[in-house]
Amino acid sequence: MADIPYPDRVHISSAIDFGDVVDVLELGDNYQQTIETGLNPVYEKWNLIWTDLDDAEYIAALAILNAARCITAMTWTAPPDYVQKKFKAAPNSRKADRSQGLWRLSISVRQVFEP
Repeated sequence: MADIPYPDRVHISSAIDFGDVVDVLELGDNYQQTIETGLNPVYEKWNLIWTDLDDAEYIAALAILNAARCITAMTWTAPPDYVQKKFKAAPNSRKADRSQGLWRLSISVRQVFEP
């Protein structure tokens, strides 16, 4: 397991979505029942962004993200509760661009609940 690279450099514009693990049972006469499934029915999805990375920082961060990809969980202490949680990258979500000699790196991650 690895840590999310440069946790203190995650940009303030990074965004969070919340996901719900529910099943909707549709019965006769348009009756529906919604049930939560699993022990952890709510999870976080983050779109993380790092800006103004120099070449060395970019290469180091990308090496960690490429090694973990969507297979290995990474730990990160997410605001605002500042509790360390585990996240896996969404498939094909790593993106990078370079402007004025500095790198911008982004990735989408989803909270996972595993030992």
